[in-house]
Amino acid sequence: MALNILIEACCSIKNKTFGYIAPTYSQAKSIAVIDPMMLKRYIPELVKAKPFNESDLRQEFITGSVLEIKGADNPDSIRGVGWQGVVLEEWATMRHGRQIWEEILEPILRENGGWAIFIYTPKGKNFAYEYFERAKIDKTGDWMCSQLRASQSGLIDANELIKARESMPERLYAQEFECSFLEDATSVFHDVEGCVSGNIEPPQPGRRYVMGVDLGRTNDFSVITVIDIGTNKVVGFKRFGDCAWSLQKEHIVTMAKQYNNAHIEIDASGFSAGSVIAEDLMTHPIVEDLKICQLSVSPFKFTGQSKRTLVEKLIVTIEQKLITFPRIDELVDELKAFTYEMSDFGNIRYTAPEGLHDDCVMSLGLAVWALGSYVYAPIRKDRFIKKAIVNRKSIRSM
Repeated sequence: MALNILIEACCSIKNKTFGYIAPTYSQAKSIAVIDPMMLKRYIPELVKAKPFNESDLRQEFITGSVLEIKGADNPDSIRGVGWQGVVLEEWATMRHGRQIWEEILEPILRENGGWAIFIYTPKGKNFAYEYFERAKIDKTGDWMCSQLRASQSGLIDANELIKARESMPERLYAQEFECSFLEDATSVFHDVEGCVSGNIEPPQPGRRYVMGVDLGRTNDFSVITVIDIGTNKVVGFKRFGDCAWSLQKEHIVTMAKQYNNAHIEIDASGFSAGSVIAEDLMTHPIVEDLKICQLSVSPFKFTGQSKRTLVEKLIVTIEQKLITFPRIDELVDELKAFTYEMSDFGNIRYTAPEGLHDDCVMSLGLAVWALGSYVYAPIRKDRFIKKAIVNRKSIRSM
């Protein structure tokens, strides 16, 4: 709809320039140019003064008007434009969205008597939410807003909506399909602060522990997270990088032995050293302090589906406050920043924002995965006591 409005304007108005902006240059090119259902479908050949310029992402019309396509990842490329009208695609996700509108576009459009259309899926209560609320109460006539939920539009089959709702966390479904502006919606983990409690604790005799190990790649960190099965508390944490695989193995073995031979859930994705380390730990006992110790190891192979399953279990775990962890800055920051992307087919891909890490998130997720059903019903201390009493009674009666 927005592209057709731009094309119509270029065809009906002479010697004006109009713009289309996506969050990044590559997205702009992919959405507007490469997709055969977009510009190529809608611009009639007879209104083109020249073929579309794919280098500059520019279309000249026989009216003398021009349509320019740009990415918001380079705000300076937008400065100085004399646009008469502009469409901002996925405005809520633009890193410089407020700056581009308030500092660059609004002054130009006010001067030209131009217009702007903002189209986006909500991404929390950010600047896009602020303007949406402002438009709802505007009395000047400058603004208007419209909201179309998937459940109302009829554009998506009702059965597909049911499947999406069943396969996604409720909060993400409400945002992506029902246009809900949510608190902390830029992060997939809700109320991370509610799980922050306690401190790192030394291992206790008789306690059982699990470890989640995410192995670093070239520019990533390796992270070890230890959880007490009896309390669902994160009691151990180690983050390190830039070291050989042999040294990483020593870190893993040492920490596992410290925490009473904790069971290890380790990143063993294909085409990584992780699978080699997992196999090594399972098949070659490592000698420490002159004592041979066979470690308990489960390799976890990350695929698109397995990562989604792991992350969504962690989402539920945090939302229901089934675990706690100390204020470990790297972990808390990664959890708050962790986000997702929606494909054109409605599939979710969980990921860290560009330029950030998710090693701590994955390590915690692996540790929670290793907990299994104990995450919902931890082995409490009183259960150990009752079991010991029963065993004593059994011994006395023999």
